[in-house]
Amino acid sequence: VGMEVAPHLKDSLNKNFFDLLASFRQIHGESVQNQLVLQRVEIPIYLTLYSPAIHWILQCVAYRAPE
Repeated sequence: VGMEVAPHLKDSLNKNFFDLLASFRQIHGESVQNQLVLQRVEIPIYLTLYSPAIHWILQCVAYRAPE
């Protein structure tokens, strides 16, 4: 749906994808680890929150891409 509404945003989506990947490094940082402990959230559970964003970004980037 995202690409049908704004197909010109593909470059932004590519940047978003790589920014999202770069943010994974922050998860192992002290501040995020402290927050996860405080909130009683384990890393595997926290990482599942990224799944919908990754799925949506990849669907949009691949929209009408040649096979």
